[in-house]
Formats: sequence, structure tokens, C-alpha cells
Amino acid sequence: MKKLNKLIILITMIAASMFISTGCGTGQSEINNPDDAKIEVYRLGDLKEVAYIQKGENEFIKFMDKGKGYKTGGMSSDVDSHSKIVWFANQDGLIPEMTGNDRIIMMSQNAIPDRPKFHPMEDYGYTIGCTLYEDSKSKTWALSQDPLKALCVGSSFNKNFLAAGNGEATRLFDIGGMKITAKNVSTIGTITGLEPGKEFPIGLYNGTKYSEITAVVDTHVFVDSLQTPYVAEEFQFTKDGYIIVTMPKDLPSGYYYFDELGLFKYTKS
Repeated sequence: MKKLNKLIILITMIAASMFISTGCGTGQSEINNPDDAKIEVYRLGDLKEVAYIQKGENEFIKFMDKGKGYKTGGMSSDVDSHSKIVWFANQDGLIPEMTGNDRIIMMSQNAIPDRPKFHPMEDYGYTIGCTLYEDSKSKTWALSQDPLKALCVGSSFNKNFLAAGNGEATRLFDIGGMKITAKNVSTIGTITGLEPGKEFPIGLYNGTKYSEITAVVDTHVFVDSLQTPYVAEEFQFTKDGYIIVTMPKDLPSGYYYFDELGLFKYTKS
């Protein structure tokens, strides 16, 4: 039991350190060209704790652990009660795809993991790199009050918004000549109905001064669906230094966040 508790603490510490180092507001690495987002393949001798997707006899890939814009224990009340948002610009190529022919392995020097969970994620599509809430007095839109969700590092909106000297007091008014209203803002504060890859002019107010910047629709957003997570109850032990996770039989195709370690796409076969 002591060893099991140690591993649970270890996984929690690793997950916490990942959102400190990779959250959209806290130093996420930038990729300007989607073609540069390539998954790295590891061999058995290269593996370190904690989890990988195994494809083939000796090919292992990591979960997508970039672009988390959320905190442990929930998010700021200015958006809603969703506990996880994953967003990133130009990094779709880093999302691993898993089929029924692949498997998830986990390794540790201390103990086996405790019932890892598969959190269903909803694909919210593409937007510009910010989340907003409505300023009820001016009927304009302000950046999220949560710094992890205000701006997505690596997005063209983030770069152009800051380069023009804008900040927390700036209000967004229109996009592509269309006024921003509650009808085109999602429940998590993203602007909806935008065509991926298209560039839009965005109207801003600083006080009473109006100005414009441009931004490309380059930010992909995934949100916790708030469904009950699926749980892996069993493992298969090997002599290769890892265990194989027995996938939940009722796990449907879709996007999942695996045990606070990363995002992946699952295609059931």
C-alpha cells in the first residue's frame, strides 16, 4: 500500500509540473508551421516514466501534453465549470492516434498505477487564440481573467495582440466586421463559427480608442465533456519493465485525456 501511494503521489507531481511548464499562459513552446509538429518515436531503451502508446513491436509515442489551459481543482468562475481545457496553435500533428491494434503501457520504479482514467474530451474546433467574457457595461468582450486561458501562446492572435500594446484593459468589439455577441461566443469563451486557417481583422477598444489587428484562426480547442471517465481496471505484466493497460471494453472512438498525462485520439476497431 505504501508503494502504491508513492506512485500515486509521483504521477500527481508529474502532472502538476506539466501544467506549470506547458500551459498556454506559462511558457508553452511555439510552433509557427503546422508541418513542424511531428511526433517523436521512442524505442524501448529510451523510455522513462510514466505512459506511452505502443505502436508495433518497438515503437512508442508520448501523449500530447502541450497546451493545457487549466488548473488542478477547476477553473475560474468567469467561464464555467469545465475542469479541463486543452488548446494549442499549429500543433495538431502532436496528437497521437491510437487504434484497437495499439496499446498503452505504463512504467514505474516504485509501484503499479491506481486505476488510470480516460477523460472524454469534446472537440470545440478552431478559433483565434483567446477566451473572452462579456463586459456587461460596455457590451464588449474582455480577455479571460484566468491567465492560463486569456491568450494561447504560439497563436497569431497572441503575438499581434501583444505587439500592438494591448493588455487586460483592452476590449474586443468585432471580428471580420461582425460584432461579437453571445451568439458567437461558446460557453468556454471562444469565438465560434470561424474558418480554420483564415485571417480576420479584429476591432479593439482601449478606452474610447478604436484600433484593429489581424489574427489567423489557428488555435484548436478541446474541452472536458464532463462525462464520467472510463477506468482501466486491469494490467498485463511483462518482463520488459512496463505493464500493459487493459483498455476499457466500452471505450468508444473519440478524444481522451489519459490520467492527467496527455491527450490522444482513439479509433476503435
